[in-house]
Amino acid sequence: VFRSPIWTSVGREDVGVNVNNDDVNLSSKL
Repeated sequence: VFRSPIWTSVGREDVGVNVNNDDVNLSSKL
């Protein structure tokens, strides 16, 4: 599980985002 620095400011760091799902979570968040 990789923690993306993009989510650090929005608290996603605590959850941890899989690198494979990073693009999916990015579009969902935006």
